[in-house]
Amino acid sequence: MNIGKIVDREFHKVNLYDSVRSVIALLHVKGVVAVFNDDKYEGIVTIKDVLRKPKGLMCDCIKFVKPIYEAESEEHVWEVMKGSDSDVFPVENSIKDFVGTLKKTSMHSVINDKESRINDLLCRLTIQEKKVAKYIVKGNHTKDIARLLNLSGNTISNHCKSIRSKIGVKNSGITLKTYFNSL
Repeated sequence: MNIGKIVDREFHKVNLYDSVRSVIALLHVKGVVAVFNDDKYEGIVTIKDVLRKPKGLMCDCIKFVKPIYEAESEEHVWEVMKGSDSDVFPVENSIKDFVGTLKKTSMHSVINDKESRINDLLCRLTIQEKKVAKYIVKGNHTKDIARLLNLSGNTISNHCKSIRSKIGVKNSGITLKTYFNSL
């Protein structure tokens, strides 16, 4: 999954020594800003943070949250988010530019939607086909799956053909792994 698809792209930068009062209008519009000192990222501030300290400087309200790299896997991003008490995370691209924010609640709904779509597809499969499908999603190849399930490579290939048929993947140019990961 491309994390960039669910990133809020309108990302406001403010200075570490700006007054809260001067930034409050931006926060009411977007709910979050990134705080910089010159060009160095310092952290984020949400509307909740400034409501506690409506007077003073942004540095009084700052919450340091490590940026998430846009190309990281969905699973890694979710692990980072689960380990933090923040709901909002800055996202940076491959050249270390901050490109937006990602909310934990948005990520949670995407993960739940993906899991529910995969579960809907898996309910059409036999027990053995489900086992094969789970190994495919993890990136295992036919020979590896055959060895892990103590079956022949031909049996695994037949299961793969059956899975493709049951979930409606007709394009032979699309692998099952690609299909499952695109959900």
